[in-house]
This record gives sequence, structure tokens and C-alpha cells, in this order.
Amino acid sequence: MGGFAVLVFIKVRWLRLAFASGAPLTVTLGIAMNETPNTSLIRSIATESLTDLLGNISETALDATLESGVLRDIPIIGFITGAFKATRDIRDALFLKKIALFLKELSSVTQEQRAAFVQEVQTQNDQHRFGEALLLLLERAEDMKKPQIVGRLMAASIQGKLDQSKALRLCSIVDRCYVQDFELLRSFRDGVQGEFTPIAEVLHAAGLISNMGINGGDASGNNSGIIYHVNEYGKLLVKHGLVDS
Repeated sequence: MGGFAVLVFIKVRWLRLAFASGAPLTVTLGIAMNETPNTSLIRSIATESLTDLLGNISETALDATLESGVLRDIPIIGFITGAFKATRDIRDALFLKKIALFLKELSSVTQEQRAAFVQEVQTQNDQHRFGEALLLLLERAEDMKKPQIVGRLMAASIQGKLDQSKALRLCSIVDRCYVQDFELLRSFRDGVQGEFTPIAEVLHAAGLISNMGINGGDASGNNSGIIYHVNEYGKLLVKHGLVDS
């Protein structure tokens, strides 16, 4: 999806909701005019009850918790649940779970820090762009570990442990990678990667490790190959994004 795809994606579903429920189209579109999913997600980050609602919920219990409606006090959860109530399908359920997993990682951040972050984003009139970027990342995630990694990176940024621009760059890198390849990064040892060279090549293309030249190997040419080294972004991803994965 590109540009304003998330908005189009959701507004099209509002039209479907209106026709399915028999609600007047003007009323349905009126909901859309009051708030966008982008701004709703940003407001959700500062939700006072975020820690109480998500802090102690296991991933396995999350589906049942979403279905129960307990999380509707979180703006983006309530927003999407309400908009899609009449026509919700498996894609909507998965999208909601991705958002909840993302927000669960932020629940470890103090409410004061989260509120200050949201205030800064709103002061810069950047909440629409920022919220859209996060929603696009979450919508595209093909593995439920990715929303958790993105959530950890944003939590580190909100806490001042990670520069925001670097956090967003890392989120973009996570979006492009196969999540299982991160297992090599977690236990990476600089040097020639042998049988793991294909994965190392992918991590290098993503910008997480660097090519340090060629090792010619021994006299017989054994153990030869490209020497790879974990770079700054690789180390930051391991430290802030993969710590609990």
C-alpha cells in the first residue's frame, strides 16, 4: 500500500459498513470526519490505562481479550472495532492484534513519558504523518513478532534511549526483513559466515551488517568468503528491538 492507502483502506470499509448495516452514508462518513485512524493511534500511545489494559496480558490471551471488548477504551482499538463491527473479517482481527501487540510494548513506558511524546508530535503538527507511517508498518507485517519489535523500538525512542530518526529507520528495516533472519543477528559473530552467508547477504542488503572485505581462507581456500561485521544499526536493533523476542 502506498501514501494514503491506510485511509483509503479503512474508508472503503466504512462504505461497506454503511451498506451492510443500513446506516445513513452521511452518518458513517461523519464518523470519519471526526477522527482518522492516524490520529487515533497517536492518542492511544498516551492512554492512561494502557499499562493496566495490556501490561500483563500474554500474547496467547490477546485474541480473547480483543474479542471481549475490554480494550475498546484504547482509542484506536475502539475506533476500528466500532467502524468494522458489522463487517469484521479475519483481516480486521489480525490488524487489531498487530496494533494491540505494538501498544503492549509501549505499556512498559511511563504514562508521563508517553504523554510528553504525544504532546511533542502534536505540537509539531506531525501526528497525521507519524500515525500513518506506523499504521502502514503494522498493516504490512506478515509476522506477529514485527509489531512487537516495532513497539520496542518506539518505546526506546520515547524513553530517550534511541534517537527517533534511527528508531524509524530501524522500523523500516524490520518491515523489509524476514523476521527469522534476525536470529542470526542476535548471535552474530563477525567474520566469514560460512553456511549462513545467504542470510548474512540479506542482513547486509537491509543495512544491519557491513562488508569488511574478503578473507582468502587457508592455503587450500577453506573458510574463505566475505567478512561481515555488525554495524551500528544492527547493534541498535539487537539492543532495543530483539531483546525479548
